Amino acid sequence: MTAPAILVAVLAGGGSTRLGRDKALLPWRGGTLLAHVCAAAHGAGLPVMVVGRGAPDVPDDVRVLADESPGEGPLAALVTVLGAHDGAVLLLACDLPRLDAAAVRWLAAMPSGVNGVVLEVAGRLQTCCALYQPSCLPLARACLARGRRSLHALLDAGGFARVGCPEGMAGRFGDVDTQAEWEGLAGQ
Repeated sequence: MTAPAILVAVLAGGGSTRLGRDKALLPWRGGTLLAHVCAAAHGAGLPVMVVGRGAPDVPDDVRVLADESPGEGPLAALVTVLGAHDGAVLLLACDLPRLDAAAVRWLAAMPSGVNGVVLEVAGRLQTCCALYQPSCLPLARACLARGRRSLHALLDAGGFARVGCPEGMAGRFGDVDTQAEWEGLAGQ
């Protein structure tokens, strides 16, 4: 029996409070940022699911899974996905404008710790560019039960490998959090 395929779960349920508007729906290269991230994952040959809420630009072959605890953050969304999928989950934010299929394939192929592998860029852990194994589900639920809603709380529980980006790839995992960052992408 083969293991279930890695599922890419794209987070699209956040409030986008720093940017002031829905990042998933920002126009990008003839579509939206959400559609761009989904296309990069599909290009890597992986099944894709959007977690949080539906959006008008979700491709037809992408399943949308409602977050069981909307507004509770990415850890709660991860619990929702891990509860619905038997295999590993490659969690990606919806606001990664430079992401491409090669970057998704590279991250999906990283050797995992017992609970997963998280990307580290310039000394900062990218918890929404990480591979989470099913074994971390009980830990994630325990964090939520203690009121610890961040993905960093889950990483603190242990069993996660950390991997740095090779030269030239770190920018592909850069996200958009502010209006200035969004405006900086003009013309790209």
